[in-house]
Amino acid sequence: MFTAIISGIVLILTALVPTTITATVESAALPAHAGIGTATIDGIVEQGEWDEAASTSFFLLATDTGEMVPATLYSMNDESNLYVALVVERGDVNFSEIATLYLDHNNNANLDDGDDALRLSRTFSASSAQFVTRFVDSYGAFCDGEQCELQLPDVEDGGTNDGAGAVVNDGTSVVFEWVHPLNSPDMAHDALLAVGKKIQLRGNVSLLGTPIDEAVAGNLPTLDVFIVPADAEKIVAIDLQPHANPNELSLRQMRWATVAVLSSERLAADSLQRKSLTFGRTGDERSVRRMLRFDVNGDGLRDLVLLVQINKTGLQTADNVAILKGLLADGTAVLGLDTVIIHP
Repeated sequence: MFTAIISGIVLILTALVPTTITATVESAALPAHAGIGTATIDGIVEQGEWDEAASTSFFLLATDTGEMVPATLYSMNDESNLYVALVVERGDVNFSEIATLYLDHNNNANLDDGDDALRLSRTFSASSAQFVTRFVDSYGAFCDGEQCELQLPDVEDGGTNDGAGAVVNDGTSVVFEWVHPLNSPDMAHDALLAVGKKIQLRGNVSLLGTPIDEAVAGNLPTLDVFIVPADAEKIVAIDLQPHANPNELSLRQMRWATVAVLSSERLAADSLQRKSLTFGRTGDERSVRRMLRFDVNGDGLRDLVLLVQINKTGLQTADNVAILKGLLADGTAVLGLDTVIIHP
C-alpha cells in the first residue's frame, strides 16, 4: 500500500516540476520563510552576515531602459529583533532611494489598523547638500475595515520610533537594512512579534535617478515570515503539500500528507538523520511513515519528501503553523516551519 502511495506521489510531483522557470517574481505569495541570526545595521552586507537568513531573489523594472534589475530580500531574527535586508543590483547615482516594509500581522494581504510600516529613505537634501537617511516607524491608522491609505508615524501619535535602518549605495548596488524589536516598548503602535508568530512581509522600493524620470521601482515579493526561537541551531526550508497554495489538510477526509524538506546550497536534505525527523503541531510528533528523495521544486537539488500520517501530527483546526524537527549527521538540531489550514 505504501509503495503505491509513494509511486503516486512521485508521478504527481514529476508532472508538476517545471523544466525551466522564466516568470518574474513580483508580488505573489512565496513559501513560508524563517531565518536565524543577528545583523549589523550599516547598509553593508558583510560576508556571512546574512547566510542563515531566509532569502528570495526577484526582479525590478528599470523605467529608463526597460531592463529587469536583480534584487534579493533577506529576513531573520534573533532573541530580540527582526532583521530585513534588501539588495538591489544597480548602483547608479540616484536622487533618492526609498523602500517601505509592511508587517501584515493578520496575514490578509491588506494594510489594516495596527499593521506596521517601516519606511527607509536616503534622499538628497538641498539645504545641507548631502544625502540624509531617515527611518520612520509608522502604523496603519483609521482604516475602518478598508485598505489603509494613511500610515501615521508613531511619533505623531504619542509613540516612539522603534528600530533603525541604513541605506548605502556603493556604485554597484543599493543596500537597505532594517531592524525592528520583536517586543517593542511602544505596544500602543507596534504589534508583538512572538516566537512562532507568522507575519506577511510586503513592501515596495523606488530608486529615483537623475534625471528624475530614470527610476528602478516595484513591489517586493510577499513573504510569509516566521519568528523562530533564538536557540534554534539551523533552519531548514520545508514545503507542506508541495505545489499547493494554500496548504490545506482535512482531519476527517485525509489520512496522509506530504512534507518536502528542501535542499539548498547551504544544507542538503540528505544530511538529515532520517530517524530523527518528527512533524506536527509542536514538531515533536512521530508522524513520519515513509520517505523518498526527489527534486520537488526543479532546482536541480535532491529534496527529502516525507509521507506523514495526519492523525499522528496533533494538528487542530485552530492551528496555522506546522513544525518539523530533526538532527543533522553531526547532531545539529534543525527546525522547519510552514503555514497550514486545518479543516475538520
